[in-house]
Amino acid sequence: MPSRFSGAGLSVRPAAPARPHGLKVAAPPRGGAASMEHYTSGTSAAAALASRTAHRIHDALEAEYGEQFLALSLHQRAVILKALLVHTAAWPVDSAELIKSVLGPANPKQHVRQRDNIRRFLGYGVVDASDAIYCASDRATFWATGSLAPETRRPIVVPLPACMSGQALPHSVSATLAWFTPVQPGRQSYRSVRLSLLTSEDIDQFRVLTAKSQPDTHQASRGTIISRRWEGNKAPALAANSAIEFVVQREPDRGAEIDELVPFGLAITVTMPGLVDVYSQAQARIAPPVRARARTR
Repeated sequence: MPSRFSGAGLSVRPAAPARPHGLKVAAPPRGGAASMEHYTSGTSAAAALASRTAHRIHDALEAEYGEQFLALSLHQRAVILKALLVHTAAWPVDSAELIKSVLGPANPKQHVRQRDNIRRFLGYGVVDASDAIYCASDRATFWATGSLAPETRRPIVVPLPACMSGQALPHSVSATLAWFTPVQPGRQSYRSVRLSLLTSEDIDQFRVLTAKSQPDTHQASRGTIISRRWEGNKAPALAANSAIEFVVQREPDRGAEIDELVPFGLAITVTMPGLVDVYSQAQARIAPPVRARARTR
């Protein structure tokens, strides 16, 4: 097929792209060109973006919590950064639909296989760096970190803002658990410690169901990060003290028992877009009480 044709005074040729695909990076000159830059893509570029985003998340936590955050161990700080980095990831709708249409299976009853095919290409999805760093009035993000001994569990109670009660608006709750594990070299299942994230029946009062635009629960528990999201648009029925309890549980170790503590980080976000009191009410529920102090003269 010719790349150019003309007729009646008209000349058409394929247009060159506005610029190459990817990120602009430093590089040695090519073909005698004086430029010291070119475009790249792939895991190397992704690693640079992820590292930069994690650094910005650390700065935001340090600015907000100061010594309270800096007093955490290096492992605990690192694992909460790991959780918050993945926490905002979501599948791009167009990309997920394209993968599903090409790879199928076409049968809607095979939704687990459909999501697994999407997961192979997109993982947990594209990270929204802004949401990972900045606050918003219509959402509240809670985070917790700690360490678990063998076969122990830790409950995490998340207060729900009362302003969300009775509001028939789209809303969601998402939770991301990350941890570090000793590895088992030479084995396909490299991790030796597995954690699980459990929810109580309290989540029913929030009127949400498991989101379909994410990896299946079993597919999402193969590594050292578990990220889940629940969505709904029916009005929650909440009281002034309503809350959701999540449980971080350490499962029996694979192979020989490991005595060392395993650090974990958990990030949980509740949001109802457009409802501006979500953040302030959530903050009031977790803020330490102010104690009056006697003055001396």
